[in-house]
Amino acid sequence: MYSMDDTTSPPAINVVVPIGLAAVALNTICSIYVIYRTLNRWIVTKRPLSMSFRVPMYIAFTDLFLCFANIINLSYTMEHDVTFQGIACKVVGGLSFFGVSNNMSLVGSIALLTYLRTCKKWAIDLGKYDYKLFAIISLLSFTLTLIGVPSFGPSGYWCYTNQVNPTTPIIIIVLNFMIIFITVFCYIATLLEVNFRNKVVQKLGNNSRLSRLEIIVARKITGYILIFILQWTPTMFYVIGQICGYDKIWMYTLTEVAGNSGGVGNMLLFLVNEKWRDNFDSLHENSNSNSNPKSNLNSKNLKEESSSETLTERSDEYINDGNITPSKIKVHEIVTVESKEIL
Repeated sequence: MYSMDDTTSPPAINVVVPIGLAAVALNTICSIYVIYRTLNRWIVTKRPLSMSFRVPMYIAFTDLFLCFANIINLSYTMEHDVTFQGIACKVVGGLSFFGVSNNMSLVGSIALLTYLRTCKKWAIDLGKYDYKLFAIISLLSFTLTLIGVPSFGPSGYWCYTNQVNPTTPIIIIVLNFMIIFITVFCYIATLLEVNFRNKVVQKLGNNSRLSRLEIIVARKITGYILIFILQWTPTMFYVIGQICGYDKIWMYTLTEVAGNSGGVGNMLLFLVNEKWRDNFDSLHENSNSNSNPKSNLNSKNLKEESSSETLTERSDEYINDGNITPSKIKVHEIVTVESKEIL
């Protein structure tokens, strides 16, 4: 165990720290990739991004902030064989905790918003660019960071908790399991609600294509839950060890790898949902068809393509916003079911 004034090098520093920096580098690359793909889509299409695109990007931003804090933390240890000391260590430790809290709170908030919009029919205005969401998350994280200031300090290979004051570890444990409970409960309730609506639509319209909606919902929901669990549950061994005074090298290594796996998992889920490349051709064709009279010759073919694209886009909105934007759901473009009948 290392105290605030301990300037001795921790054991196996040439193994643990390089592994941590490699994990941070991979996490950074994956997070930047998701951000680039999302912003590029926004710039090219010149259309507002649905929540199915904004959510991965928001998570990537929180992962990137955490990478920034980890790079500062581990790079200093790598160069000087000891962590920051004194006030500098408290600042870096607080920065890392702020990043962790932002990431956890964002995942929990998204799950809660999805539940409220889908199951409770609450239309929540998040403001322009969802600034209200970020304001609430940042305020909560900043408050928790201020509470944990007395416990920030050197912790073996980085600055986080000083292993003397258990305030920060307790906050992390409570926050982690509370977010897991909220996420699992809200997403299961959302999945059941979508399953119920899908069955109603199938009975009224006998449309097998809408069963794709439930598959997409289940895939995305399961993905976000697994990413959160795989990223933060293993780090609980380290946090609990801080409270109990149990200090082993494998806990630090596991924490580094798991804590920096969020960006990797987020990118993999993004690729599963959006594939390797964006297809903007259909969007350009639809926009050109409104201004080019010659495109009307292919209106029948475009109608079939647009129907499948509309189903995918609306299902994405449905998963994250809880409501399909139009007031009606088209069934084979023949049978029209009022959304209020489904709800």
